Amino acid sequence: GTEPPGYMALWMRQTKQTTWLQAADLVQIADTAVKLAEAGDVYFGIGLHGEARGKSSRGTANGVIALPGVWLDVDVAGEAHKASDLPPDIEAARSYLTDFPLRPTVVVHSGHGLQAWWLFGELWRFDDKSEHDRAADLVRRFQETMQAKAWVYGWSIDSTPDLARVLRLPGTWNRKLEPVRVQ
Repeated sequence: GTEPPGYMALWMRQTKQTTWLQAADLVQIADTAVKLAEAGDVYFGIGLHGEARGKSSRGTANGVIALPGVWLDVDVAGEAHKASDLPPDIEAARSYLTDFPLRPTVVVHSGHGLQAWWLFGELWRFDDKSEHDRAADLVRRFQETMQAKAWVYGWSIDSTPDLARVLRLPGTWNRKLEPVRVQ
């Protein structure tokens, strides 16, 4: 959206450290992510926070002040995941996502699964706690709906509804096994 408020978290799995950047400075966020990706797996915070939370915190759901949409993290069976009840491959996961009546706005291939995004027409900025709670409820109910849909196939889908969730950033690397580009 235009002039997003607050701060975005960039988190590195290897160091467990967070870099907080002003959400409106997309160039700085991109440059920092590229630099961090040289050394490890980079994730970004979905929800924007009202203040930078320090290097040792990815933020909390209560600190989130805005969201871009709803999301789903779909792991795929293979060496990178322990669960045995996952979609068997990327094609099956993609088919599951497109079988839902509302097509995702963006699908990110995270290296060993898919992250699907249904973006809002504009950034949802929370005016008060009630609105924040409605957003949290929407994300939770959306993911529960998609999990129920996956159970029909005999699959499980990770529960990732917390507003402070971090997901892999396209253009970086997934180093769980051999490095794979997140696209």
